Amino acid sequence: MARIVVAAGLVVVAAAGCSSSGGSKAAFTAGKEGVSSAAGASGPSVTPVASPVGVGNTASFHSQYAGEEGTTLEVTLDGVEYRSSIVRTGSSPAIPNRGVYALVSLTVANTGASPGLFNSPNLVWVSPDGQAVRDTAVLVPDVTPGTESLDSTVQPGQHVTGTAVFDVPARGGQLQYEITGQAPLFVLQLPPS
Repeated sequence: MARIVVAAGLVVVAAAGCSSSGGSKAAFTAGKEGVSSAAGASGPSVTPVASPVGVGNTASFHSQYAGEEGTTLEVTLDGVEYRSSIVRTGSSPAIPNRGVYALVSLTVANTGASPGLFNSPNLVWVSPDGQAVRDTAVLVPDVTPGTESLDSTVQPGQHVTGTAVFDVPARGGQLQYEITGQAPLFVLQLPPS
């Protein structure tokens, strides 16, 4: 299993053996000082790209906001479904403006000791050629009944499971969880079909 830790702007990568049983995890922690290359290396800072995790796998990151102790949140990419339209309860079908709707099912679990905040609008869709679409997240509990809102404060030991819908130009690409001024805290790899 590969583990990537992003700490207050410092990225440390450690590799361990991978197993075919169970999903893989990547860990990310946000820090304050920017992203730097390997410890002791000379020269300018480098911004490594976080290793993406695919369907069935989990990324973890340290969720910390000003004045808070912070906590560890784990985000599992449960599944992705593509649709050319969606039907909301009591409405006519909605057609995507950019090309296709990606319904992304996630489970966010708090494995730390303090409450942690998850915001799906921090997810930015990025195409394989680098095109970024920032205003993509739409909560749709009426499209996927029985799911919770992903945008919530998750208490220690608790989790939320929900679906966010993204209006994107094409299938596939990545969702990067970004906080202004920091490297992505984690990256989700969306399947092309």
